[in-house]
Amino acid sequence: MYILGPLAFLLFAWLAASLAYGAVRFVRHLELPDETCDLSSPPKVLLIQCLKGSDPFLLDALQRLASQDYPSYSIRIIVDSPDDPAWEAVNDFLASGPAVPVEVRTLKHVLLTCSRKVSSQLEVTKDIPEDVKYVMLADADMNGPSDVIRRLVTPLELHPEILITSGNRWYNPLEPGLAEVIRYQWNSFCVTMMHRIGSMWGGCCVMRASLWRDSKYREDLSHSFCEDQRLMDTAPQFGGTIHSVPGLLITNRESCTLRQVFNFIERQLMAARIQSTQWNFIQLHFYVGLVAALLSLWGLFYPETWWWIAGGISLLVGVAIWRLPYIEQRIQRRLGPQEAPPQLPSFWRRYLPTVVLTGAMHGAATVSNIFMRVHEWRGVRYEVRQGPYVRVLNPEPSRAEVQSAQATAEA
Repeated sequence: MYILGPLAFLLFAWLAASLAYGAVRFVRHLELPDETCDLSSPPKVLLIQCLKGSDPFLLDALQRLASQDYPSYSIRIIVDSPDDPAWEAVNDFLASGPAVPVEVRTLKHVLLTCSRKVSSQLEVTKDIPEDVKYVMLADADMNGPSDVIRRLVTPLELHPEILITSGNRWYNPLEPGLAEVIRYQWNSFCVTMMHRIGSMWGGCCVMRASLWRDSKYREDLSHSFCEDQRLMDTAPQFGGTIHSVPGLLITNRESCTLRQVFNFIERQLMAARIQSTQWNFIQLHFYVGLVAALLSLWGLFYPETWWWIAGGISLLVGVAIWRLPYIEQRIQRRLGPQEAPPQLPSFWRRYLPTVVLTGAMHGAATVSNIFMRVHEWRGVRYEVRQGPYVRVLNPEPSRAEVQSAQATAEA
């Protein structure tokens, strides 16, 4: 049984190498310079925001979107229902007198074959003006800098083969509680993995308006849980590519609970499982870790394997501890202290003890996904069907469900 020790060590070493490779590759992309082009006659952009629930920084996000340095864009907001809590922030925003044209609508037709967010996207893009060249999607937590639109549009103008440009989300909590630290760590793994597999974030992206005018894309999207995974599959079909804009990270600073973190991780994994062609590669890390853990438990009965197992675990934990400060330092250098404030010392005191806990929560969410048949997101329950399909179980959630969902609003 001596082989147990070296085999477990190799598996742990592979995981450590994969984490390190992902971090280094992400940082190299992060440090690439921004592209520039002449936008003296800028193409028109229609910025779409679909709202459901009262996100903590929604008003700030709306005000930032209305303060972009891009000279030719308008905003179109669609709210989930007439009594949705998001209206409070929307009305305050409209009362502030935004400097760009803003149109607000209410979702009227709820599709039962996709998420509520996708229903809103399909409805609000039915009548895109002919002079609009690009459409931008922005989530409720998209608190980006003033040059977001410019940085997303520039690659599309320079490279005709690019169909979609995207930023990504970086979690940077205000309060260093246990749940926030775990989500912070998991987000760092998620962002580097997304970059590695060429994924994108639908919460901050710009695409050619012709995509939304295409009937086949709209039909495919009407059977999707989320737009970003569908866009990843669609781009090659249209002969286009997806471009991740270097250094365009949108910081999210909201607080959360352990339950919210678990639901968030569970939903991200579910979306990847039912729609992503890269799901097997994503899962590979979980299964390698699971096999390594089982071999380590078995090896406890054989003292000659202990040093191998201890060495492998130490290597993996060491890399996991090293990678986040390594990435964080480069992000602060790129974004600056205003967009990515340094974490407090109390955060880093909680960071080390929660490295293993973050992995355990990811594992639990992965196992939960295997047996998941129903998932609830902001008061709406979805039946998870075979393949990329979902079905809405409660098209009109009760008032109590809506209020409960808003009390624990998640990105």
